Amino acid sequence: MAPLSFVELKPNNRKNVKCHISGDNIPKGELNYRFQLFSLDTDIFLFAKKPVWETSDYHINYTQRFLKNKYSISDFENYDYFQNELFIAMILDFDFNKALPLLVENDISKARYGIGR
Repeated sequence: MAPLSFVELKPNNRKNVKCHISGDNIPKGELNYRFQLFSLDTDIFLFAKKPVWETSDYHINYTQRFLKNKYSISDFENYDYFQNELFIAMILDFDFNKALPLLVENDISKARYGIGR
């Protein structure tokens, strides 16, 4: 099971939406969870009925971690990329205080987000 990269509770505003977990249709207007699972390839939106989601492994294992930004590297243990020794060393040695100025001073990131226009 992949960790979440997005989750929100909102009324369904689409037709023909199926619950990713149960396979049941989600009627228009019914509260449901819209979510994405972490993927190195693509993130697509999935949907789950509220009561089904709230008793699922996704919710039990990952919702609070995602909302509180409390993932650990072990949550991604199923991905070979994250088992690479060089990657693990890079993560363990990561210094946010050194990275932040590089991100802020980078012209590409400013242009991408419309900063300084």
